[in-house]
Amino acid sequence: MNSSSRRFLFPLSLLLIIFFLDQLTKAIVVKTLPLNSPQPLIGTFFQFTYIRNPNAAFGISLGGRIPLLPFSIIAILILIFIFFRTHHESRHELLAIGFILGGALGNLMDRIRFGEVVDFIDVGFHRYRWPVFNIADSAVTIGIILLIFGATRKKRGGEKGALPSDS
Repeated sequence: MNSSSRRFLFPLSLLLIIFFLDQLTKAIVVKTLPLNSPQPLIGTFFQFTYIRNPNAAFGISLGGRIPLLPFSIIAILILIFIFFRTHHESRHELLAIGFILGGALGNLMDRIRFGEVVDFIDVGFHRYRWPVFNIADSAVTIGIILLIFGATRKKRGGEKGALPSDS
């Protein structure tokens, strides 16, 4: 398998795994948990709370009724365009692309099917809680962290994690 095939298959495989896990967990949550009713797993620190989120990731409101479906599609298309226009991504960048696209597609699927996103991971102490989120939100966050990490490594003097090339 040549390097361009590896370059394509690596993030695509990760994207598919994340998308599948995200959709599977959401399907289980929708079928088994009551809406808006916390289900403690580790006391109240870690619980599952099935909610429907009409806003952006982690419940962030972007002000008003911004049409998130077209915005999501445009963001995904831009990421795919960037992926195909750049040629020498590091492992960090390829991982990041897989994580971000997998998460973005997972939440996009919810917006298409339900008009909003299924969230269920609920973490915090008493009244101090992180916004309820899902696997797709986590994947996008991990992807962004990987991009930042990769960019800081490049600035400090070279990328050690590049995929081998055929040239």
